[in-house]
Amino acid sequence: MQLDKDYSKISRDIEAMSGVTIGRRTLSDLHFGDDVSLRLDQIEALHRYFQRLGFPFLCHPTLASTLSGIDELHILIPAYRDSYDPHRRLCSPWDVLAAERVRESAALATFSGHTALHQLANDRKFSLPRGESTARTSRICLGSPRATVAFNVFCERLIDFPGTEPGNKLELPVKFYWRDPELEGPFVVKTEQIPRTVRRSAKFRRARAALIFTDGFPNLFEISNLDDPSVREFPSYAIVLARWLEDGSILACIAGLTGPATEAAARLFLGLEFSVPAPRVSAMKRSTSPLALYVIESTIEVGEPGTDDDLRVLKDDSIKLIYRKYLRP
Repeated sequence: MQLDKDYSKISRDIEAMSGVTIGRRTLSDLHFGDDVSLRLDQIEALHRYFQRLGFPFLCHPTLASTLSGIDELHILIPAYRDSYDPHRRLCSPWDVLAAERVRESAALATFSGHTALHQLANDRKFSLPRGESTARTSRICLGSPRATVAFNVFCERLIDFPGTEPGNKLELPVKFYWRDPELEGPFVVKTEQIPRTVRRSAKFRRARAALIFTDGFPNLFEISNLDDPSVREFPSYAIVLARWLEDGSILACIAGLTGPATEAAARLFLGLEFSVPAPRVSAMKRSTSPLALYVIESTIEVGEPGTDDDLRVLKDDSIKLIYRKYLRP
């Protein structure tokens, strides 16, 4: 009976620490070596509990270490000009700087024999650049969801990668909001999808852009870039997605609410924890790893009124990971 009470206490401690429930009977079966089925968040919760006791059992690799051993790394950024509108620029200097951040980190990590830069046009009809026939090629797409249609197509393929069950479309629990009603894509939430109480708030009505947590965590929304010329700094955000493929390569994207937010996320990208199980392939079913989702927050300092996005300054000490979640259909 004492053991039952101990397992109950451990179960309560785990739930208090991580917000994840693991039943007393499951913990008892684990103790006696019986086979049990655990979700990924339950395994993470167990790891955090034992880590506090000084007995961690999970290795938390970074994206850089996960990518070690691949043959090629392709970085995809928007083309400089829109082929349909030569006066419209698709790629900002921040996107170029973000790509360089990833390339520099890749060189330091020495995980890639070759890195290549590819441009995405504003078109749905595009194919992923191919590597050498024998090479394992990882691809990282970065930029703004507002820039090119191809960026959103890439991200749609990343989210609904072959191997996910038909009809189980993944919905991201965090998205971006811009005032532009014409914007669409996997990262964009429409005004009518936002709760009425939020839409009516004075702060939200003044926002040019916002980060919306559709699952309500940690807050329902975070405002970025208020319509207030007296504001000299504001928070901005980037969403990072990554999926591990069967050959050990990675598909990933870095989507910024603003250009500086994209560059900020690129700085942290290869250092992000990526503790997801490798996909398994069997004769009966092809599987993929969970989709890893991260939200990176940074602070941007603004110049005098009238300056454009390229002249904004990213505060180096403000970049931090504020949200992480692994998603399955």
